[in-house]
Amino acid sequence: MGSFDVCRRFEFDGVVSRRGASVMKMFGLDLDDVRGRQPVHRVQLDLGEGEICFITGPSGGGKSVILRELYEQFDEDEKIMLNEISADREESLIDCFDCELGEAMRVLSKAGISDAFNLLEKPKHLSEGQQYRYRLAQAFAAGKKVVFADEFCSTLDRITAAVVACKAARFARKEGLTLVVASSHDDLLADMRPDVVVIKRCRGKTEVVRRDAKT
Repeated sequence: MGSFDVCRRFEFDGVVSRRGASVMKMFGLDLDDVRGRQPVHRVQLDLGEGEICFITGPSGGGKSVILRELYEQFDEDEKIMLNEISADREESLIDCFDCELGEAMRVLSKAGISDAFNLLEKPKHLSEGQQYRYRLAQAFAAGKKVVFADEFCSTLDRITAAVVACKAARFARKEGLTLVVASSHDDLLADMRPDVVVIKRCRGKTEVVRRDAKT
């Protein structure tokens, strides 16, 4: 698919409110201290078709920034962001898919949602975890080359998350779908066996590890 150079920095605009100035005074900070705290989010990685990229690290470390910046480097007709798929639909879940019934059932099963009562319910009436799996199925059915998912499986209990992560990875590899996810739950690494792992730390250099790297 190609090599990607992601770089993003959020510049401080220098505007400090009266209350903000009071906070700075409490902690003995000046504007140079604040400007110097603005991190640079940067990573270089190679990503091939049908590969899985897992971005992990602590909360607030910049995983979402890296995922979003990587998302912006793809054309609109080849990518989809799972988090932007709406579950506010009036039709029953099974009627929300434009593909044939058999294909809809297949992608729903791979996303971990196949109970008959859920299929007949409106997506907006499902639980948060069920809505997440509905979005995942919609992303699989969209026919895009690359699926992006922030906070991957974070709304699911850990057992369900492990099952869904394993099924999603298996589906992606079988279909030649590139899957780019971000999550602080690194327990999913064993279930997904990603080809590329990006370890984003709050401070310090971002590390990229390839599963097929020569040692």
